[in-house]
Amino acid sequence: MPVRWILHWQPSQGSVVNSHILNEISQCVDTFSGVKEGRWKSTLTFYRPNVRDQSMSAEFPRDFLGISLMEQPDKYYFIIRGHKLVLEADSSILTIMEKLQSYKSKVALNFEGLQYRLGDFQLRLIKVVPNQAENLRGILMEIEYLPISSIEVAKPVLEEFIEIWREVLSKKSLPGQFMRAEPVFAEYGLSDRYTFQHTAVQYAAALAQLIASVQSGQIRMVRRRGADGRIPIRTLDRGASSSAAAAEPTGYPGGPYDTSLLVKYEHHVARHIWFGEERGPKKELKVAGHGLKLNSRVPLALPPQMESWVSRSGLASLQRTSLNKIDTNLVSAFVER
Repeated sequence: MPVRWILHWQPSQGSVVNSHILNEISQCVDTFSGVKEGRWKSTLTFYRPNVRDQSMSAEFPRDFLGISLMEQPDKYYFIIRGHKLVLEADSSILTIMEKLQSYKSKVALNFEGLQYRLGDFQLRLIKVVPNQAENLRGILMEIEYLPISSIEVAKPVLEEFIEIWREVLSKKSLPGQFMRAEPVFAEYGLSDRYTFQHTAVQYAAALAQLIASVQSGQIRMVRRRGADGRIPIRTLDRGASSSAAAAEPTGYPGGPYDTSLLVKYEHHVARHIWFGEERGPKKELKVAGHGLKLNSRVPLALPPQMESWVSRSGLASLQRTSLNKIDTNLVSAFVER
């Protein structure tokens, strides 16, 4: 199997990952005359033990990751990073887990994007989004050198390719760069001969780097004021794992960054939508019509200068818009996207 390297996008201090950066990176592939070969997708799931008897909790790993790869539809990969274990199982294990209910899915992330062919290289530009949502959480790039399956032999070739790629990308002046998490495969009992288990370990390592960026403040986090009006310093509990911390809504990438005014934002529908969750017990949006208010408050004729501005904006027809008739489901869909 050809050697792959997986890199994650490390944003500059204070910046956030967004679709504009992803589009700019996609354009750089054209510089290499990349040929699109179709779409690509993998799924990573956080699992937590569903232990009813807490006295038995020590017998179960606190949490682990499960990864499904598109090239291996009949296989499923488990990674327990704390114990440096990677396991390959038949995909039917998911049905068994569902029946046993020993572990429950905490958070699922989709790694999806386009696959390109560049000579002897295959490149996948991947966006990280929550399952059943489209909020961009991160950007990954997977580079595969097709002729070689030895990790050590392929290393200098891949390093040279990445240097050329970074040079092209630097011309875009984007706020960040691609970095590679370098797991020690020998710690997982893996040899120099590349396998899909190596890929699973790299995905887990790349995701850990994305989590570390959030925890270190590389991606800005929310700080809420306590009852005394002070902003407490939040730290990761010593007994909690980094993957579990990332799964919990401890911060709001994309804002707000300081919720001292929006003190009830934690319960707002926007927070649930951002994290790809259901909006809570209230499933439908309330749409209010203000047509009568518009009729009474909007003058029949705007001042000439204002009329010119509105006309140039192309929104002149909205002056008489009423919300008496509206498709609430359509509005809900637009709000969530």
